[in-house]
Amino acid sequence: MIYLCDVYEDESLESAKARRKLIRTGDFKEALENFPKHLGYETAMLNALAENRDDYTGALKVLPKKLRMLFVHAYQGFIFNRALSRYIKGGFYVERLPLVGYETIPDEISEDILESEEIKQENFKINYMKDLSSKGQVRECFVPFYDFKILKTGEDELNEGKNKIIIRFSLPKGCYATCLLREFMKYGNHT
Repeated sequence: MIYLCDVYEDESLESAKARRKLIRTGDFKEALENFPKHLGYETAMLNALAENRDDYTGALKVLPKKLRMLFVHAYQGFIFNRALSRYIKGGFYVERLPLVGYETIPDEISEDILESEEIKQENFKINYMKDLSSKGQVRECFVPFYDFKILKTGEDELNEGKNKIIIRFSLPKGCYATCLLREFMKYGNHT
């Protein structure tokens, strides 16, 4: 229901309206008429739920496996990032932390976060959707970026009075460019 009903920033009015109506009515068949056709994944899930109202597992199974795994990996990343933030705020340096799964050994802070989220490690073993189960792994907290190059700087033609910079860099597999860019932008906002 979160995937179907949460309204996202910059979402079209039509999409937002359809999502809000589904929250109010809970009517999946009606939602099929209201949801914009470009929301293909949502439409596929609504079709499944219109056929079998209580089969949320079946509705998730209509999504591509990579997208379903993204949900699991995003949640593991959320726990990892919260744990790392707590270590940093506490003034502690930590080299590696677990991406918590059903076989990892969580550190004290990750364990505390799981408890506050009311999640158990066993929840990462999903018997009714085995392909989404995650053993977990240990991950480096800080990774180097390489092949950094400033390609272009100057005035942004699309935003008058603003400047832009175009950069190129590489990161190891499993790292997110958005996180590195966020750090660059934090620094850029202070200079």
